[in-house]
Amino acid sequence: MKSRIKIFFLMPSLIGGGAEKALMNVLALLNYDDYEVTVCSVLKKGVYIDQLPREVNFLYLLKNELLFKFLFTYEFSSKKEIKWPIF
Repeated sequence: MKSRIKIFFLMPSLIGGGAEKALMNVLALLNYDDYEVTVCSVLKKGVYIDQLPREVNFLYLLKNELLFKFLFTYEFSSKKEIKWPIF
C-alpha cells in the first residue's frame, strides 16, 4: 500500500471568510488517495465544519469561546509575561 502524505491545516475557526473559503476550495481539489488531511480549529465554531469532506479529520482545541476570549484578553492585558507551554 502506498503511504499517504500528511497535511495539517490550523485555523482559528471555520466561521466563514476568505481564508476559510480558500481552505474549502483546496480541500475540494485534493486527491484523498494521496493525502491524509487534518484540519484543526482553535474554536469548534463555523459554517464550514459541516461542509468538510468526509475524508478530512477534524480536530478542535477549545469548545468554549469564553475560555478563548479570557485567555486572549488576559495575555494582552497583563503586564506579566506568560510562559505558554509548547506541545
